[in-house]
Amino acid sequence: MISTLTNLAALLLLLVAPAVGVLAAEHRSARRVGRLSRDRGPARPRPIAITDARTGAAHLVTDAAAARGRLRGRYEAICGARVLAASLTAPATAGMCRCCAIRVAR
Repeated sequence: MISTLTNLAALLLLLVAPAVGVLAAEHRSARRVGRLSRDRGPARPRPIAITDARTGAAHLVTDAAAARGRLRGRYEAICGARVLAASLTAPATAGMCRCCAIRVAR
């Protein structure tokens, strides 16, 4: 009976030890990420690229502008252009709008 209990304890250690190691590693990385984000200050919201159905150019739109234009499918890009959203699967055939790219780089 003692050997059975010893075998079960050894098996339990083999099964649980890797999981504990993974949890510890995740905890350390989460602490590191939290520390880095505090050091850099608040993260700036990233604009999303929406392809204009008329021109084929991808324009950058903020979250607030995306929320305002969602009902009609027309968005105001950060460069000031009015964008008629193409299908989400449509590629930007004309590339990225240069004005949007410059404004984001600042």
